[in-house]
Amino acid sequence: MPPKPKDELLMALYWDTIDKCLQWACVGLLLGTLLGVPYSFLTTDGCVCSVAIVGALTGAALAYYVTTLKIDPTDKAVFITGCDSGFGHALALHLDKIGFTVFAGCLIKDGQGAKDLRLAASKKLQIVGVDVSKDSDVIQAEKFVRTNLPKGITFWGLVNNAGIGGGMVPLEWLSMEQFSKTLDVNLMGTVRTCKAFLPLIRKYKGRVVNVSSILGRAGTKSLSSYVTSKFAVQGFSDALRYEMRSLGVKVCIIEPGDYIAGTQISGVLATKEIDNMYNKTPEEVKRDYSDYYAKHLAYRKLRRDNPSSKSQNISPVIAAMTKSLMDKIPEARYSPMENKEKFWVTMSTHMPEFITDAIFHPIK
Repeated sequence: MPPKPKDELLMALYWDTIDKCLQWACVGLLLGTLLGVPYSFLTTDGCVCSVAIVGALTGAALAYYVTTLKIDPTDKAVFITGCDSGFGHALALHLDKIGFTVFAGCLIKDGQGAKDLRLAASKKLQIVGVDVSKDSDVIQAEKFVRTNLPKGITFWGLVNNAGIGGGMVPLEWLSMEQFSKTLDVNLMGTVRTCKAFLPLIRKYKGRVVNVSSILGRAGTKSLSSYVTSKFAVQGFSDALRYEMRSLGVKVCIIEPGDYIAGTQISGVLATKEIDNMYNKTPEEVKRDYSDYYAKHLAYRKLRRDNPSSKSQNISPVIAAMTKSLMDKIPEARYSPMENKEKFWVTMSTHMPEFITDAIFHPIK
């Protein structure tokens, strides 16, 4: 029997804590070793190992202590975009359950996602209709949140989660309109919403959480518009974090790995979209990409029909989002991804391209 969502979320938080303790233990071990080497020359008993071990234990203890420092959610409100489905939908329900006052931004205010939220959540949760690609919608959403903020509740968090896949196809299959739409939602939607809500966030010294992706750290083929938008979200978030530091506002980035099956991006509509885009390309393009099209479509259908259990379980992402809002000392980046994905990112960003291209992107 698969674990219940609550159990999955607790396990995600548990493993994240262990991961942080191990990271800081390694930092402590390194610092302890560096400090122990010169000190060992002043003694006769040789203390490098002892100092290193003490450093590792201190690092792990410090990391654990920091993870236990949490804010009280019962007097705080958050606004989340993209709550119709996927990460946003699950996060809205979870934050509502643990005590936050949630304003759930939905593209379709009376759609199925919004209806499901109304049924499953408490009466505190409020649905806000918003298309993040429209200035007027975002301005109205901010006005609604400001006006309907309950007495005694501070506006604590903005979660920019709304996003689209942008077509999982080569650049030549995309129209400029399709490419621009991805940037308008994923990047400009984040910028637009931040700009509208920052005065309210600054007033309460709250927090901004921007959802990027593993593909905002290292790119891959057939997702050019999506990769471009997520790289830009990373840069924008870094710049905003520096601007907000002196104003008491924290800015965090969420970098999910491959949770595509849990976000409904690779469903039947996505596969049909690939067909439509290919069919609309000029004959010369079709001819040059004919073999690639067959392989690409087969791969996407395989991913759609046989999703991995990992990519369906979005609990690690919800846990990371929750931590970014509740940690008293938040991290700049939360990276809910598998170890193999962390290895891929590290290799892709630190190794020479001719090596990583040969290993991860071989010509077939």
